[in-house]
Amino acid sequence: MFRTSLFSATRSFSSSAFRLQNSAFFDEFAVILKTDLKKSMLAKDNAKKETVKMLRSELKNFEIDSKGKENNEFGISKVINKMMKTRKNSIEEYSKLERQDLVEHETAQLKCLQAYLVQLPIASEDEVISKITKLLEDKKSSLKEDEKMPLAAVIAKELDFKTLSEQWKTSEKDIRKNLFMVYKQLKL
Repeated sequence: MFRTSLFSATRSFSSSAFRLQNSAFFDEFAVILKTDLKKSMLAKDNAKKETVKMLRSELKNFEIDSKGKENNEFGISKVINKMMKTRKNSIEEYSKLERQDLVEHETAQLKCLQAYLVQLPIASEDEVISKITKLLEDKKSSLKEDEKMPLAAVIAKELDFKTLSEQWKTSEKDIRKNLFMVYKQLKL
């Protein structure tokens, strides 16, 4: 009997300690989804209800898969973008098969996901690209006319990606990805 209670106590402790690795916004977003699920059930809005259920499930899977890391709004964004990509592909496939009912259903789910993506306190990709463009142009203007700006010089010690990600409200990965893209476009 003592073993059973000890086992259940340690199991509940480990699962609660696991949940503590979420940011405040991640937990708030889970509460928002729960209330939205209740509202959509009362309103009998099946598309939103299904979308919220799938989103909650995907976020829970993401939370389990990323154990040891802090789950934050960037993780939520990653999950929502992945789900949106799936919906867009489905819409394209259903359009080819001329299944208008399924196209409408997937479109309703896509709109719901876009509404949640807008609620996240993160910068859009366009905002990040414009900030990177401005940053690179400022770096270029500080160079002499005949000098080329090597990308390694920009990345090396001049940029603190952690600080930039906090200031710009985006992930370090997005900054790095867009930095290379903008650098190639500007042909520096």
